[in-house]
Amino acid sequence: MLNSKVTAPHQPEDQLGGSGGGIQERFIRPEVPSPFRRPSPSPTRRDLDDARPLSLALIPSSAEAVALVDDVMQRVADAMSDGRVNQRGPSGQAKARGAIGAIVGGLLYRWADEHPTITFRSLDSNTFTGAAVGARQFRAAMAALIAEGLVGRRLGISYLRPGFDPGQTLTARRAGRYWPTDALLTLAEAHGLTPSTARAAFHSVPPTKAPVVKRPLALFELLPKRAERGARVPLRIAPDDDTARALAADVMQHNAFAALHDVSGCAPPRWCRQFYGDWTLHGRWYCVGADALYQGMPKAARLGQLRVNGEPVAEVDVRASHLSILSALAGEPLDPERDPYDVPGVPREVAKQWVVATLGKGSAVRKVPAGQAAAFVGQDMEALARAMKARHPMLGDPAGVVPRELAERFGDARRVLPHYLMGVEAVAMTDAMRVLREGSGVLALPVHDSLVVPAGAVQAARDALRGAFERAAGFSPMLVTTAPSVAA
Repeated sequence: MLNSKVTAPHQPEDQLGGSGGGIQERFIRPEVPSPFRRPSPSPTRRDLDDARPLSLALIPSSAEAVALVDDVMQRVADAMSDGRVNQRGPSGQAKARGAIGAIVGGLLYRWADEHPTITFRSLDSNTFTGAAVGARQFRAAMAALIAEGLVGRRLGISYLRPGFDPGQTLTARRAGRYWPTDALLTLAEAHGLTPSTARAAFHSVPPTKAPVVKRPLALFELLPKRAERGARVPLRIAPDDDTARALAADVMQHNAFAALHDVSGCAPPRWCRQFYGDWTLHGRWYCVGADALYQGMPKAARLGQLRVNGEPVAEVDVRASHLSILSALAGEPLDPERDPYDVPGVPREVAKQWVVATLGKGSAVRKVPAGQAAAFVGQDMEALARAMKARHPMLGDPAGVVPRELAERFGDARRVLPHYLMGVEAVAMTDAMRVLREGSGVLALPVHDSLVVPAGAVQAARDALRGAFERAAGFSPMLVTTAPSVAA
């Protein structure tokens, strides 16, 4: 039956299972013939860790999506009328339907991707600021969908992590996880929706109110990959030291600057920065909020939808950012006239995937990484490693660029490497954003290794990025500019 209850069992977090390949291999039952890939009743820990934000900015727009939401509303009507939400009158009914439509749209949007993913949503009221669905409506609608077996859930958890002072511990939280059950996917298919049509069947209505940034800096510990259970590496980060104050002030200044600009096509952007164990590690800028965030959009959507003060945008990318940083730090700067993934006898995409895997692992990859079999089909991994190291010798020992102090403190330079490269990249991106803000009055929207800027500010952005990377890592980056009608 389409409305049979198929909720996932609530298992303790320490019984979630192991890791493995991508979610399409671990959490999907490929033997079930269907347009949508089917979920297993119980996700693994890796599936939960790979969850993406559940947007509530998507509302049904096609006839198929409207019919699906109407059908779901009928199925959950009894559960939503038991006192958990006020549905009296047209206003209450409209709010309930809006919440159901937004949740269904957000779940199908993620599940219709090439690699379906679980979603997460914090119940913190601040995450609903400006959203079309309020916190109370969300809780009631989600409870009804779960009760009717249309949505699977894994409850959020609280856990302790090291604090900033010796012996101090802090409480951290992980938001609840949600995914469409077989019943909801079957119902969507019955109404004519498929993975190729589901995303277009719901359109985005971004929030108009900016989220409140409670903490401009997010601080986490960093453990070696094979750390013993319960192991801890003390955070060498204090929230009230001079470095923290300077970093936080810069984030708040950029947020205040963004508030002076009209950014349309997405939620009003505000940011925080994340660090791992040390102020030199990670440091990337992340949008605060959960709905219609520009960083979560495909590049084509960002370029087509975003406007800054009414002006179309362009995106300036640092080509092969981490490989370029590694090469410069190792004293082997890349040749700007040659494609860094041009390796004799190796397909370009294979070369790129090998570099990504190697930098993530911290050492040269000689076996097919878990979950990446499709990227290396037919490849002799030992021969591939030799070819890649011949082209880029520093990839033989990429973790060698990690400063000794960091390697000794964390006990594993390989674990530190990706965060260290991100840290250098973040220093340069932050510098470029500041130059544009203070020198040219230009608002730059960061996307880790690229900046989104008004189309008229492309040259200023390119100049700012070149100067920033020269100061941070001693090299001039290769840049690629993309706009809706131009790629240079």
